This record gives sequence, C-alpha cells and structure tokens, in this order.
Amino acid sequence: MKKIFTCFTAAFILCMLFTYSSASKAEAANSSIRVSSSSLNFDWDQTGGYFYIYTEGPWLVTNSVSGWLRFEGQGYGGSKSGNGSSTIWFTMDKNSSDYSRTGYFIVQNMKNGSYQTVTITQNGIDKNEALKLTNKINTTYDFKKQSVTLKFKSIESWKIKSNNSFVTFSKTSGAGSSDDQSVVINIAKNNTLTDRNAKITLSSDKFNVSIDINIKQSKSPEFYDVNIGAQNVGYNTYWLNYQTNYFYVYFTASVPWRFESPLIKASQKEGGPGTYCIKLTLPKYSSTESPLYGYQGGFFFKEKSIPLVVYYSR
Repeated sequence: MKKIFTCFTAAFILCMLFTYSSASKAEAANSSIRVSSSSLNFDWDQTGGYFYIYTEGPWLVTNSVSGWLRFEGQGYGGSKSGNGSSTIWFTMDKNSSDYSRTGYFIVQNMKNGSYQTVTITQNGIDKNEALKLTNKINTTYDFKKQSVTLKFKSIESWKIKSNNSFVTFSKTSGAGSSDDQSVVINIAKNNTLTDRNAKITLSSDKFNVSIDINIKQSKSPEFYDVNIGAQNVGYNTYWLNYQTNYFYVYFTASVPWRFESPLIKASQKEGGPGTYCIKLTLPKYSSTESPLYGYQGGFFFKEKSIPLVVYYSR
C-alpha cells in the first residue's frame, strides 16, 4: 500500500511540473517580441516600407516622428496597436534636402513593457543627381541660324539663361520632375565678321547647383551659298556651251564686293552685303577670236575672291 501511494505521489508531482513548465513557456511566448530588422535605409525618393513584428501577445507601435514618417493610412506621428505577429506598413515623404534624416518606431510588448526599436533612415539627395544633363550638345556652331535641344533632369524647379543675347530659349524656367525635360536653344545668325561666345547656365536654386555650357559661334564668311550656272571642270574653270554666251552667278555677301574682268560683262559690278543673282555675259563665240586661255574675271570681297576662267565648249 505504501508503495502504491509513493508512485501516485511521484506521478502527481511530475504532472504538476509539466503543467507549470507549459504555462511558463506560454507566458514567455506572450512576453517576448521581435522585429524583422532593427534598421532600415531608404533613398530620398522612396516613399514606403514595412517591417514584421513576431509575438503571440498584444503590442503597441509608436512613431517618434511628427513629420515625413507615418503609419500607412494615418497622419503624422501617432501609434498603432494589435495582437500577435503582424506586418507594419509605413509611408514617407520624399526627402528633398541634401542631408539624410532618421526616425524611429518603438515596438512594445504590452504584457511586460519590453520593446524593440526600428530605426528608419532616409538619405538626402545627391547634388549630382538633383540636376544633370541627359544628352550632350555641340559647343561649336557655324554662323547660320540654328536650334538645338538640351535634355536634362531636375528634381526641383530650374531656370536657364545666357550671358549673350544671340542665344535664346524656348522657355527659361520650369518645375521639378523625375522625368526628362528639355529646352530648345536658339542660336541667331552671326552677321558679324568676328567669332562670338556665350555661356549657358542651367541651375536649380534649391540645391544651389548649376551646369555651365560654353558655346562658340564662328563669324560670317565674306560670301557663301555660291552657285555658278556653268559647268565646273575644276580649278575655278568653267565650260559654257558655245551657243550661249551668258550664265548666272548666285551668292550671298557679308561685305562689300566688286566684279572685275577685261572681257566678261556683269549685270552689276559691285554691291554691299546681301544676296545677289549676277548675269555674266561673254563675247559671242568665235573659233578664231576666243582666247586660248579662256575668259577671266572674278568677284572680289574684303579678303576673299571667287575667281573665274570660262571656256566655250562645243
């Protein structure tokens, strides 16, 4: 009988110990709390994130930041509560400054007051990324009127200017965007006889950053767009059908000019800057009187010339 009682007592004690152990484990589970990460890092333009809470008990998450960081679907600051393992979603404003910022979520176990901290760091904008060109344009141009498109990205508002009036723009300012933007640069015709330069400055005042582009436009030539209505056989030499004793010369002059020839007659012998169509007339063809070395003449400008040697051809 005594032996039976001893066995019963031992079994009872073991049962009590097992029950106590199970209760202790359950209490420990309800009292513990973990998070998926204690530190999260984001770029300036990332606006959302999340972390996990691991627990079997009630919890409370408090936001330590009154601005830029908030629980999803809620205003700035505040708290969020729940029970059991959960996912905490949060949102952020874009960080439009050039320095990083940090906020915290305090994750607390409501059973025993233990807590975990989740640090949220959002990087500032790299100034090199705040304003940058997305295409390259030429920096040297001829004297003619022309346009070129400049493409760029500017996170915040921007403006563009030139230090020389011969360069103008399709627009001189705009709002920030993460997409490509563009401006048409208009370069006026250079009617002068000197090269000229301009500095184009694209800037974003918010970040105090700018990009300079220096361009050069060559001077106007003394004459251009020359078209001679006779067959060119090279070396300023032209053939004219013997049945026709005249032809036309077209050109644009930037400086005063004159035509000289002992035998070729010109419809206009001199002029100032402008566009011209000059009729040149040769003596009638004669197989015995036409000069062996052709009819010679030329248009003379300030420093340059258009020399002509014309032969009749059969």
